[in-house]
Amino acid sequence: MSENLKCPSCGRVFESDKEEKTITCPYCNGEVSKKQAEKYYSAFYENSLMRKDAHSEDYERLNSLLDCAYDLIKSENYSEAEEKINEALSLTDSDYRVYMALVSIKTKNFTDLSDKTHKRYINKAIEVADEEEKKEITKIYRGYYEKTKLSSKELETVNEGETLKKKRAVEKGLKRLIPTFMTIEKRNKLFAILFPILLVIGPAILLYFTFVLKITVLSFVGMAIFIVGCILFRVWFVSKDRNFAFNSLLDVYDLLDKIEITGDNLSAVYDRFYALFERFEDKDPLYSMSYDAVKFVGELLKTKDENILEFVENNKYLAENIPPEYYE
Repeated sequence: MSENLKCPSCGRVFESDKEEKTITCPYCNGEVSKKQAEKYYSAFYENSLMRKDAHSEDYERLNSLLDCAYDLIKSENYSEAEEKINEALSLTDSDYRVYMALVSIKTKNFTDLSDKTHKRYINKAIEVADEEEKKEITKIYRGYYEKTKLSSKELETVNEGETLKKKRAVEKGLKRLIPTFMTIEKRNKLFAILFPILLVIGPAILLYFTFVLKITVLSFVGMAIFIVGCILFRVWFVSKDRNFAFNSLLDVYDLLDKIEITGDNLSAVYDRFYALFERFEDKDPLYSMSYDAVKFVGELLKTKDENILEFVENNKYLAENIPPEYYE
């Protein structure tokens, strides 16, 4: 039996008798959720005076705003994230994702267990969601909701378990990268020997063939050797800083393993630790990691552990990423 559907991407109405959860729009060839297409058709033709839905260009803008908001939430910039979601609300008041983003903002990414303001938004998300979307809401919200019902002792036990999981994830990731950085370390030792030799031999050959033998064509051999030397120097210079930074992370992990820190502080440290580790795993340039590095060092300093403070201040990589507010 054919059903009337409305594509959330292009806004065109079409019919389909397929039972699949995901179907292809015959107009824009985009893959859409059948449930969402049914909901959009119903909202547009049956409840058009009661609900405001985002279609076509507005739908694309809505997705862009949600992506931007979650990036801001991840970086703990909750005020700007809320501005993006308020703009999203001007496009639609019937998409559960917008309200769940507000829940995430109000609870500080599901970390503030004392917040009460988010309840109106979780209720609104449930109100506008279909059955499949309600399952997604439950999946997102259940962990936070269950924590709010725990006693302080029970919550402490749960947090300790979560911290241990985070620690193991960091440990597993570091072990995965160690062989790669060991290989780079060996290569750098070779490059450190070769590039000074090439930078000296290259110009010498160039001058010898040009001014002594006066064979200009062969002088390009010296130039080529010099260029190779420059390349090796650049590779060595860039990768040695990355290696030092990675070795600093290994040292921090070992230090954290030896000292005692309260669960909440340690959990936040491992959260930032893993975020920074992922940048190394993605082979991002060291300069582009500054935000994650500063956040990581900031969490380390919040522990107020004397061993950590001393290590951070004496480690070149970590000291360069101490947050400015630490000195205020």
